[in-house]
Amino acid sequence: MDTEFSFVISIVGFLCLLMIGGVIWASRGAPKHVARDTIDAVAGNTQESVKATLNVTEKMVSSVGNKVSKAGEDWALATQKKELRKFIGIIESLDGAELGLIVAQVIHFRNRILHEQSLDLNDPQTIIFSDPFFTATLSKSAIELQNNGNPFDAAPISVWVHSFRSVTSPELRKLGRQMWGHLERGFAHVQSVAEEPAYVALGLDLTGGPQFPKGLTPQPL
Repeated sequence: MDTEFSFVISIVGFLCLLMIGGVIWASRGAPKHVARDTIDAVAGNTQESVKATLNVTEKMVSSVGNKVSKAGEDWALATQKKELRKFIGIIESLDGAELGLIVAQVIHFRNRILHEQSLDLNDPQTIIFSDPFFTATLSKSAIELQNNGNPFDAAPISVWVHSFRSVTSPELRKLGRQMWGHLERGFAHVQSVAEEPAYVALGLDLTGGPQFPKGLTPQPL
């Protein structure tokens, strides 16, 4: 890809020099016996050649750019799929009560965003339509919490990050449904877990209770 791009640039550079030389020759260095229309033709043809080459070059550079963009998209999708599978591997080993705590946090975070930003996380597509970078913002928050040694607070945000990615990427939709299928095992334990002395102080807002985000019900309706 680098060789192809360098080759294109070399051609452009050569033809630009050729055009400049042709113009200089036409205006200064041409023998007096050369007809003016011939001089104009040389300069004109050189310019047309460069224009044509630039058009081809633009298409070639665009093609290279598209290949780079496609490779980046493929890499990002593969990374997201790997992260989601890893997350599913973690939660599928948890029992109902443990999942209940995660779901309680997920509900609390959903209500917090609803109150603070008037955004319903259960409708990812609507949010992403108005803010395409919303998922990236969530992901950044989860990473910062994890890096600061707060995996407990990062867990519910990670659920929403994977949910938003799954809704917007058909390749991840099946995995997103699997994730919520495991989380569903914790639905029945949400209230009892939130009432445990160790978690009462958290003041979890469970308004609305556990719900599946649009498009991620474990069994498609």
